[in-house]
This record gives sequence, structure tokens and C-alpha cells, in this order.
Amino acid sequence: MANSPKGLGQVILHGVRCTTKGSDVGVPAFATQLNDAQTAALTHCVTTQFGNPSAARVTNKGVAKLR
Repeated sequence: MANSPKGLGQVILHGVRCTTKGSDVGVPAFATQLNDAQTAALTHCVTTQFGNPSAARVTNKGVAKLR
């Protein structure tokens, strides 16, 4: 899910919980703490620093659609 900027945006907004062999991993949801502009900026920062720097940027309108 988080292999694209949109997927990462969904994880930031809605959180995720994964159970793997031997561990339970979770990311909390931040939809109530971050507005659309903050979520778009965070998605862009994480994508360019740790993912694909040439990936399309998620816009504020794009984040609003993910909510």
C-alpha cells in the first residue's frame, strides 16, 4: 500500500496494522491531527527521502480525496 505516494498518504491518514511471524507492527492514524496541506507535505518528504524522488507529488486536493 505504501509503495506509492497515494498509498503512503492513506497510511498517514488512516494508519495500518500488520501482523507478521513473530511481531505486530502498527502505524497510528493522523487524519485528525494533520490537515490536507500537512499530509501532502509529509507524504512528499517521506517519498523523496526514502522512496522514489521522481514520483508524482500528492496535492492537497489528492489528500482530500483520500480522506
